[in-house]
Amino acid sequence: MKITRWITGVVIYTGVDSKIMLNSNKARQKKSRLEFKMGLIVVGIFFFQMVLTFVSALISAETTLSVFLEYKKFTSYTRDLFVQWGSWILLFTNFVPISLIVTL
Repeated sequence: MKITRWITGVVIYTGVDSKIMLNSNKARQKKSRLEFKMGLIVVGIFFFQMVLTFVSALISAETTLSVFLEYKKFTSYTRDLFVQWGSWILLFTNFVPISLIVTL
């Protein structure tokens, strides 16, 4: 072995076919079929909840706008819509219990 100050090397290939990449296997998730289905159902319920809260916010904002039409401006409609949407999300948060979300 000889001690040198520098060395020259050439990298021929680095990619998915390299030795390190071939030996690194991705860890498989250990979930039962029931847990996997429950996760899909919770995601489906969440999207249904978001659609339901948005529709409720639209109806609520339309009702508010029609009642107070002379006092409201069109630019405040979108702001009211998002405020109503946030309110409806808070009201409908009990669709999926927190304990079920934590387990996923």
